[in-house]
Amino acid sequence: MALDCLLNAVLRGWYHETLSSRAWRAWCTGRVFGQVFRPAIDVLMIWQTWRMDHCQRHYDAEVARAELITKVRGTK
Repeated sequence: MALDCLLNAVLRGWYHETLSSRAWRAWCTGRVFGQVFRPAIDVLMIWQTWRMDHCQRHYDAEVARAELITKVRGTK
């Protein structure tokens, strides 16, 4: 996951975001990056669940992780 985030940062993405999550976010907003990379990443990772939802699952997980961090920091 660290290499994934590093590669995303090298490609001028957010340093804490994976390529999968970035591809889903870009696809939802109609950006070319998402139109090209989301289907490609989903096909490459189809072996994990045999569904074409890898990028969406990673995006949802990162949103949930960010909400948990915010919640934990807010209680201290």
